[in-house]
Amino acid sequence: MDKGKIPVSVVIPAYNESANIERSLSAVLYYLSHKNYDFEVIVVDDGSKDNTLELAKKFLPEIRIIENPCNKGKGYTVKNGILHATKDNVLFLDADLATPIEELENALTYIDEYPVVIGSRNLKESLILTAQPFYRQMMGKTFALLARIIAGINVKDSQCGFKMIKREVAQKIFPKMTITGWCFDVELLFLAQLENYKIKEMPVRWIDNAATTKIKPFKSSMEMFRDLLKVRSNYRKGMYKKNT
Repeated sequence: MDKGKIPVSVVIPAYNESANIERSLSAVLYYLSHKNYDFEVIVVDDGSKDNTLELAKKFLPEIRIIENPCNKGKGYTVKNGILHATKDNVLFLDADLATPIEELENALTYIDEYPVVIGSRNLKESLILTAQPFYRQMMGKTFALLARIIAGINVKDSQCGFKMIKREVAQKIFPKMTITGWCFDVELLFLAQLENYKIKEMPVRWIDNAATTKIKPFKSSMEMFRDLLKVRSNYRKGMYKKNT
């Protein structure tokens, strides 16, 4: 590590992101290279069927690329990237940069006290530059309520695709994770709470990119509700044993 520089791994899960990946990687690399960071950027391709991988390879060797054997889901993809990260502070964010990379600086102000820092679109200080469609907003609020009731996740927005975690904490939590789909965020927060790690929910800027979202309202909602129940079931079966 370069002396005096802040160590940061940035993990970007990507599935059919040809519309975003070049712009996003250019923005991420430009920002990181102009700050006092000792950084790495890891793109995890989740079996994309478009030319996401080909476009990402244009940025080699400035980035690392990990390829899933096939389409595995966002949870699997993030986990794969996190467990390959080598820097002390690990951020994962969506490939469309719905939350801009610049929010990394804010997350770093909390990470030493709170080993899990999550972006939130639902705090009063959050700045929503382009709002989600109304049905997506209602889905989010309903899911947050269900996550609180079923899994005891006491945050306003568990699903924002911008989260930072200390690497030593990630190495303890992520190997236990079983959810491969959209609900992996809840499992992450559930395990963090179980291990008594402090969680900071911070306001972020948000720009919705409805044109490239992978969320399918009915199918995704059913899968997420199923996985919420799976988290609770896993806990009751003793699958989430606390670290000693």
